[in-house]
Amino acid sequence: MTTEQGFPDINPSNQVRLLELFAASSDGLWEMAPDGTCKYFTPGFYSQFAFTSPESHISEWQALLHPEDVAPFESNLKQQLEKGVARLVSKYRIRNRSGEYVWIESTGIVSVNDDGDLAYMVGSHRNITREKTQQSELYKLAYIDPLTQCYNRRKLVETLSQTELAINEGAFLYFSLDDLKTLTDTFGFSFGSEIIKDFSIILKRVFSTFGGVYRLEGGEFAVCINAALVEEQITKLINFAINSFIADRHANEQAHCQNISVGVCILPLPDVDAEALLYQAKLAMLFAQKSGRRICFSNHDNYQRVKRQLFIETGIKAALYHKEFYLLFQPIVSAIDQTVTSFEALLRWKSPTHGDIYPDEFIPISERNKTIIELGYFVIAKACEFILDCNAKGLTGCRVSINVSVVQLLQPKFVQRLLQTLERYGIESQQLVIEITESMILETEATAMRQIHELRNNGFSVSLDDFGTGYSSLEVFFSIPFNQLKIDRKIIGKAITEWQVSDYLTSLVSLCQRRGINVVGEGIENKQMLAHGRKIGLDFLQGYHFARPIDSLDAIDYAKHTQGVDEEASDESPEVECE
Repeated sequence: MTTEQGFPDINPSNQVRLLELFAASSDGLWEMAPDGTCKYFTPGFYSQFAFTSPESHISEWQALLHPEDVAPFESNLKQQLEKGVARLVSKYRIRNRSGEYVWIESTGIVSVNDDGDLAYMVGSHRNITREKTQQSELYKLAYIDPLTQCYNRRKLVETLSQTELAINEGAFLYFSLDDLKTLTDTFGFSFGSEIIKDFSIILKRVFSTFGGVYRLEGGEFAVCINAALVEEQITKLINFAINSFIADRHANEQAHCQNISVGVCILPLPDVDAEALLYQAKLAMLFAQKSGRRICFSNHDNYQRVKRQLFIETGIKAALYHKEFYLLFQPIVSAIDQTVTSFEALLRWKSPTHGDIYPDEFIPISERNKTIIELGYFVIAKACEFILDCNAKGLTGCRVSINVSVVQLLQPKFVQRLLQTLERYGIESQQLVIEITESMILETEATAMRQIHELRNNGFSVSLDDFGTGYSSLEVFFSIPFNQLKIDRKIIGKAITEWQVSDYLTSLVSLCQRRGINVVGEGIENKQMLAHGRKIGLDFLQGYHFARPIDSLDAIDYAKHTQGVDEEASDESPEVECE
């Protein structure tokens, strides 16, 4: 037998059983009448809330809602009642008797009468606090940096991916605590962590009203500014944040990062995605870092410069493998008759993607990352090949100078490997001149000095080319066992106009020659410099007046051409393609 609504007619004994079944449920079951009166059928669930009785008005339930959830609750209830939504599930927080908020998942089912008005509403309440807590923990694991409680890189990428970077106005900032590694190595990891946390607090304090703060890795942070600020405003905010951080650390008598670099990208930016924006901002930060600035706003020129430098830092080994390095040779001539007596081997790099990369770009980098060692052995091998070509074409007396970095010289087996290379090519050590540029370091480097003595003992000539840049005394200078000195073109240029410099060089050349040291004048560019070089007694000359750096074939032809040629005939050097 059923009721008019189609439900089974439940006798009193079955009603009791049904209520007992409700009481055994871990969820809350409820019914609401059209006037808002609610009945709660599962006292075990609802006893945790401060109700006056098992039957009360909906307003009592609403009074327990979390303030942030009141408006969504009322909106959902209104939507269900007015629009006749048959079933609606919502989630909100409600205060229990202990004053704590628990998460509730509420399911409501509406029943209407023949006139379309509310007949009653039934539903259930389920405590989902544990699920929400687990979700929150998972969210933190996925998106929150545990040290600083800032969002992490993953969250940043997701946020940027959902942002119209080509449309939205704003800015993207990339911060780096440049001294963090040094401070961590000096004072320990906990000290480094403290610096990171302190800096994150400052960033959140300054930038939270403008957007989000994200920790990327180590001492690197990102800030998204969701407002149209000009460069001056952004610069002021960045300086305020950094100065505040330094001042706070200083006030607490704590060590701090003096060097903080920031790269800035102004939005909107066309044709960039999240990863591209991160990369572009990091390149701007690296440009600031490498150029000694605090802030660098990303632009095309800076972007290309840093890309080029990063390419050099990471591409030397690959360039060696792909045979992008090569040697040019600049003749060194006798000051008496200008016949070629030797060549200086000059390393060059021609990249298919970056064009000509000059030594003053890649040599300092290669010395820092130690790729200069492999480059040095490449130069030695190619110089040996050139010497073989010279010998084969009758230029048996020619020698080749190669530049050797102190980094290379400090390798324990440098001399041994050098001798092995010469033996492989069948070349005498007398045909190779080892030219060292960092001779100031040699004064205090016992290992390097031992290597130089070993080079001399094995028949190599050793040349120094930076005299006058800070030696403590001539006595210390001459304690270095070299047999050739190269005078820089700037000093020779000064000697032409300043008699004191000219007299000094004349005395120096005379002193060297008495000690069996020959002297080479570099950068001879015209007849006036040539004449003055001869006047002060230079033994050999090198410069554009004779020839630019040229390839091996042209170098050999030029050397043969100069045999017996006088000064007047040598004014014109061979026309070659060079840098």
